[in-house]
Amino acid sequence: MGVEVYYLYGMETNISEQDKIYAAAMIDGGSYFAIKNGDKYQANIRLRRKSLVMLDEFQQKFGGYLGRSKTEYYLTYAGHQCTTLLILVLPYLRVKMEQARLLMEYNAHIKEMAIQVKPGTRLTDEERRYREDLNARLSAANG
Repeated sequence: MGVEVYYLYGMETNISEQDKIYAAAMIDGGSYFAIKNGDKYQANIRLRRKSLVMLDEFQQKFGGYLGRSKTEYYLTYAGHQCTTLLILVLPYLRVKMEQARLLMEYNAHIKEMAIQVKPGTRLTDEERRYREDLNARLSAANG
């Protein structure tokens, strides 16, 4: 298994096939996919664990934002970070394949439509319905 050099979010990292398989297992084993966070729409993947050790190691290899709630630690990927991460692990996902497909569909839609969601931007009713429907499909797939 060879190691490839990737530039993720401004940092150079060496990622092997084994790393990609491990990342896919982490995502399959405890992550949540969404495109809506409150009133804002943005692709989002959140990995959650009780232990910081696993997420810290994951972050060192794949980036992301590390945070903590009262009951758990989490690692979040947003917007284009989601697509970058999913491209690396997609061939190895088993449980979260549908969620990954839907999130990538959303990001491709945003890119294709050149819609920049900025504070104060009003979405058309059709666009809002599309995003709400996609978010509902993601929620249903999350279980």
